[in-house]
Amino acid sequence: MSGPRAALVTEYAGDAAFARKSAVKDAYKKALLDTHPEWKRSNDTKTQIRSDLDETLARAVSLN
Repeated sequence: MSGPRAALVTEYAGDAAFARKSAVKDAYKKALLDTHPEWKRSNDTKTQIRSDLDETLARAVSLN
């Protein structure tokens, strides 16, 4: 992979919140795609401008 790189780091309240992520995201995305043509146009072209990589679940570790 060449060019600019970025990573999105998100934090969830717990395992249940992480598990709900896709359902919440998919419902919100559908609502946007159905009602905002400019959002749909952007969504339709995003695979040409970015590559989604695997998600990794990590847990905080105390270094004390």
